[in-house]
Amino acid sequence: MRTHWSDRERLNPELYKLNCNETLDTHLNKEINKFIQGLDCDDITQYPDIKGAYLAVAEIMNCDPYKILLTSGADGAIYSVLQSVRPDSLNINIPTYGMVSVYCNMLGIDVKSYMYRKHSNRFIPTPIDNTNATYIATPENTTGVIYNIKTVRELCERCEMVIIDDTYNNYISEHNKLIDEYNNLFLIKSFSKTSGVAGLRIGCVLTCIDNIDKLYQFRPMFEINSVACQYLKYIKNNLSILDKTRENIRAGKELLESYLVSKKYTVYETYGNYVLVDYDPQLYDNLRKTAYIKKLTIDSNEYIRVTSASTDIIENIINEI
Repeated sequence: MRTHWSDRERLNPELYKLNCNETLDTHLNKEINKFIQGLDCDDITQYPDIKGAYLAVAEIMNCDPYKILLTSGADGAIYSVLQSVRPDSLNINIPTYGMVSVYCNMLGIDVKSYMYRKHSNRFIPTPIDNTNATYIATPENTTGVIYNIKTVRELCERCEMVIIDDTYNNYISEHNKLIDEYNNLFLIKSFSKTSGVAGLRIGCVLTCIDNIDKLYQFRPMFEINSVACQYLKYIKNNLSILDKTRENIRAGKELLESYLVSKKYTVYETYGNYVLVDYDPQLYDNLRKTAYIKKLTIDSNEYIRVTSASTDIIENIINEI
């Protein structure tokens, strides 16, 4: 049984793929095609330029390259931290990224779960009441909850270890500066959401140099592949592409949320690249005419999550609702 062997060929190419929080932006797609056209055989046949990739990420994130560990996606970053530190237990708010619990089970780490609760048109986390190692995603990938820097500081000062999953955040977030203040803080970064290249599997850990030295004991020979390295170097010199993409995705999200509110649907306050709305069977069926979307259950209540896209795509979807 290989549950992760998804049959991509079964997807209808005429439907927008808005169920996995992948970036769907017409502008970005054109830019990625330009990048692909600029590749040559050496970018495939030769071993990766790892140093160039580290220096590119350091410049993109305005961070010391010696405080970075490149990984295969954010999931690789999370596993590297858990494998290296091996806390006895880990606090998590649920629902959250599913691989955190999977890796804890693999490594024999106990998980203590705290449920997100609905409060008006947003979700709030149950306060963590112990000093164990803690994982939080901000923004969270389902509820869209965001943790301010004050909360992160409080966790760092109280907990054994803190893993902040910044996957849905900017490549430069206010959390970055905290790695110089707290040696128990690990930031998880990804180029799947902000940079829209989930298929290249580029992630990284930001933490203090001593922690990076420990993580290096478990890294593979090459952290990421050659094409991923080339993309990082390309995007370093073209950061305006990502700025434009973030603007497009934000505009598309606002457009869809405004439409749903105008139709009297309950839309939740989220900070990720998606829209969360109360489940309605007719809305669900109408959205599925043009897109793959996701039906979720949070604290026994059902919701629809739609990944945001650029406004031209969202307009097409609204026209079919």
